[in-house]
Amino acid sequence: MHLFRLIVRLLYILLLCHLSTFGYCLLPKDKTSLQSSNKISSPKFILSSLVTSNGSIYAGTEGEGLFIKDCHDSIWRKDSTFEHVGGTNVFALCEDIYGRIWAGTLDCGVCVLDESGWSRLSIPEGMPGSHIYALCPTRNGNVWIATDAGLCRYSEESKNLFVHNRYTGLCTEEISAIAETPSGAILAGSACHGLFRTDKSSQWTNWLKLKTTSQRINSISTRKDGSILLTSNEAIEWSTNEGNAWHILAKRNPGCAKPVTSTFYDKCAIIGYEENSLRHITPNSRKSALPFTIPKGAVRITSLSFRKDILAIGTYGNGVLIVDKRKRQKMIKRKRIRRFHGIKHTILASSKQSIVQNKNCFYMKDDWETKGNWCGRYGLRTAVLCAQHAPYGSDIICSDPRYKVSAAIGDNKTENDVLRHWVHWSFTTNPNVLHNPHIGHRRQSEWDDHSEAYPQSNPGPNLLITVDIPGGWHENALYFFNKDGAHGNNFRRDYTIKVFDGSKSGGVPLAKSRIRRFRNGIYKRFAIKGPGKYTFLIERDNSFSTILSGVFIQQMSESPETQKTPRISTCAHYGGIVYREPIIEPNPKNLFRHFSKICRNEQEYDFGIFEATSCYRNLINSLQKNTDLIKWLDWNLRVWTDCERTRFNNAMLASWTCLQIKSPSYRCSKYHPHSPNVIDKELSTGDFSQKYPLSWINAHDVKNPEHIMKSDSLFYWKIANLKGRTDYLNE
Repeated sequence: MHLFRLIVRLLYILLLCHLSTFGYCLLPKDKTSLQSSNKISSPKFILSSLVTSNGSIYAGTEGEGLFIKDCHDSIWRKDSTFEHVGGTNVFALCEDIYGRIWAGTLDCGVCVLDESGWSRLSIPEGMPGSHIYALCPTRNGNVWIATDAGLCRYSEESKNLFVHNRYTGLCTEEISAIAETPSGAILAGSACHGLFRTDKSSQWTNWLKLKTTSQRINSISTRKDGSILLTSNEAIEWSTNEGNAWHILAKRNPGCAKPVTSTFYDKCAIIGYEENSLRHITPNSRKSALPFTIPKGAVRITSLSFRKDILAIGTYGNGVLIVDKRKRQKMIKRKRIRRFHGIKHTILASSKQSIVQNKNCFYMKDDWETKGNWCGRYGLRTAVLCAQHAPYGSDIICSDPRYKVSAAIGDNKTENDVLRHWVHWSFTTNPNVLHNPHIGHRRQSEWDDHSEAYPQSNPGPNLLITVDIPGGWHENALYFFNKDGAHGNNFRRDYTIKVFDGSKSGGVPLAKSRIRRFRNGIYKRFAIKGPGKYTFLIERDNSFSTILSGVFIQQMSESPETQKTPRISTCAHYGGIVYREPIIEPNPKNLFRHFSKICRNEQEYDFGIFEATSCYRNLINSLQKNTDLIKWLDWNLRVWTDCERTRFNNAMLASWTCLQIKSPSYRCSKYHPHSPNVIDKELSTGDFSQKYPLSWINAHDVKNPEHIMKSDSLFYWKIANLKGRTDYLNE
């Protein structure tokens, strides 16, 4: 009897091997219909999930990379090859009709998996932006991509990428969700401007804003019968006629759980909540019992994917939970994957520019790549590193009295409550933390509105940032970094940023934006026209305490003559070391509208972004590369390379060394305990010059610090030898 059972098992194993050879896989059946990824190698902080056509499950994480659970395996496997192409942060996942997997990343664009492996589409390959918010495959083979620089449509037929932005008629570039209706129309949900629809009859160029209660869209789900489910920070809405009319199923009250994702499950819909768990609804009933048992750990839901009777529930902290609805084992044939050929041309979706009045303020492209390396790129006129000297104040790196920055908390507060200053990490090497040139290293600090002391339903207190600028166009950048976003309620931070004219935060905002899931640092950028005063209101939106790490102001355009001289902040606060964009003759700002003085509104700004990225791709692919112009575009398009990050670190170390040469106090560990090249002695000027010389920099370099950066090869050699040396610090 035992021998018979052994023979049966061997035959079963041989059958599985035979089926997998011919492209089939046998999905295992779980008696409990619930599978949890709690193994050591399983993903934990999920941002996106996907059930593929062959039953495999993909999990995109924050900081952990991309994980795959094959249809014939119950163990998660990390895709190590993806990390070299797309990094460790995956914000969106989808599968097109040709079996290719698309993964949207934090700052590496879109990665596509075909039979030959992963390939990347970012700014050098023709994408207008490198941060991906959402992906949507269509039934005709196209793929829609929501980037930080507009909405893109990849055409499988022509292999071209069509860009939709404010220049072509799209109201906003912050698209947070995309879906295709049964009729083939495209729905685009924005982060804070409502829902839009377009179709093929207008060549995808006529974007109609739909009348919905929802403005801050989180997810869109569609079904073959024409049903559309919409979740947002305001409500859950349902439509049965292509979005022409909407029925509110549930309105979100202040302080209540926030619906962030959804999917259709049979004839009903499942809603995933950021704070709580799952909810099952139908068009005729606002709430009904779930058709399955909720898996243990299904809290802080971030994504839902239902296909092939398998529901993948992505959670932030508890991995991917799987509900298997199948009653018996199924054999699923693997789809033949078509090879991906990349982007042939990047084209504006329409040549028609919508005419708008010139504005005094508009929203600019996000920057996810610079992180804490702001020096030389932001705040060339004023830089405020929030709460760096808490509890006494902030570190203001500025020499121009014409610029003023002030901060406070809003009106919805108790009588004696004030803006709080926090230093969380006195020293860190985390690249998302702002570098402070006054201390020579990174220190994590922030302003806080103390809203965790108030009920979640309280609309505030919020942060108020007031800036006063002289004449001309300026760029105002606000830096956010959710340092502890993986713990507790910090994950729920979801802000709306509104810009008002004057010193009061009321009325219709000049511009607005939204920020969420910023465990990696992000610069929210706005163009403002002076002279004038502007107020930036950062609303916590009933989420968690409002935080801000930095405020940076600079002129949007300067003359070539001004460029050749050290900027105010770089000259005064970096020890004379000038770290700036490459200077090219003739000045490239005459070529690109985005970087010139005639950028008067968001349409011209978006056209300039497209113009510059197209030129950048042509330069990269040309046989005779203009290296100087490529470096200049790298700088202005915020494209960071490993070489540039090394150059930044070397420049910051050189500036700190020059400050040490000029002032002995910078070498004393008593005042700068975490700074580089310090000693446990309090020095005078005489001691510094006689007993503790820095022989690796000569007098000519000290008098002419610009010479240090010009002699790159010699300087970098000195820095490389300095990093491993400590003997010169001793007597």
